[in-house]
Amino acid sequence: MRRLLLRAGLLLYASLLAGVLLATAAGPRLPGVVIACYALLSGSPNNYDIFLIDTRTAIAHNVTRHPAADTELSWSPDGTRLAFLSTRDRTMAVYVMAADGRQVQPVATGIAPLAVLWSPDGTRLALLAARTGGLRDVYVVTVALAGAAPVNVTDTLVVDESLPAWSPDGASLAFVRDASRLFVLPVAGGPARLIAAVSGRSQPSWSPDGQWLAHFSPDNIPRLTRPADGQTRALPGGVVMLSAPVWSPQGDRIAFLTEQRGRAVIRQINLADESMTDVAGAFVSVGGLAWLPDGSGWIVSARVTEPDFGQDIYLVHGGHWQRLTLPPHYYWRPAAQPAAGWPPGAG
Repeated sequence: MRRLLLRAGLLLYASLLAGVLLATAAGPRLPGVVIACYALLSGSPNNYDIFLIDTRTAIAHNVTRHPAADTELSWSPDGTRLAFLSTRDRTMAVYVMAADGRQVQPVATGIAPLAVLWSPDGTRLALLAARTGGLRDVYVVTVALAGAAPVNVTDTLVVDESLPAWSPDGASLAFVRDASRLFVLPVAGGPARLIAAVSGRSQPSWSPDGQWLAHFSPDNIPRLTRPADGQTRALPGGVVMLSAPVWSPQGDRIAFLTEQRGRAVIRQINLADESMTDVAGAFVSVGGLAWLPDGSGWIVSARVTEPDFGQDIYLVHGGHWQRLTLPPHYYWRPAAQPAAGWPPGAG
């Protein structure tokens, strides 16, 4: 019965959103992207599924449809596969599947994974996993070696690692240690190097050319730091930080969520002249921010009302906010891929 209600809800969502798209046809044309996210299904405290939302058809597809918790996802670089975490074998483990939900296979077991991130060349996964005592380490596992033991690349006993990020060439991982210090580690071997002091919630973001890392300093100033020599550049404005800074695909801007009069807004900084643009929203709660693949806007997981009515996915493009999902589900971790050639194998 719950599945029938979910299907009915998705059909209603599709028809309503189609009406919204028709009603706003005079506005900016929505970019063709496929957004992956995971959602807590209404009526169940532990049933999370992974959804794909194609902005060209305005339909959300549940691609896992499993009674377990399917969460924390990452696109493969070519857009054909998704890595995710799931409790479908009773304990949380790492899985990889085709983006349409088929060919699900376990990749890493024997650890307690908390997050997964695909390497730029598509051959490896970086994992954040908990160990005894609640501290965390960063692991790397090769995707092609299903069931292989993940390699602990930080391997520390008395400190906590978090927020890993691959360098664009896949040679290094940036991560935060003890919620206060940013390090860069060569994946092939060698010691981690201290790069900067950071705010504990600030996941580092690499510039597309791999030369700089964007992060927040402990006093919540957005900064760029160059790992090669430690050179740092402070950007304008101390802020109430609601998300980590993320670099645009073109490398010319960074964006993050901040607060303005009690509401969340997207702040964009143009790195050429340090000019700032705030894209106002009406959000009381936000869960994540990601750039569209062409750099023309963002996708955001957020809630617009104080009562707990769920969290939705919004597309921000051309100064307009477009809600792509409807309550009562909660949606997290949106990540987009270009829709050209979607589904895989299409012309």
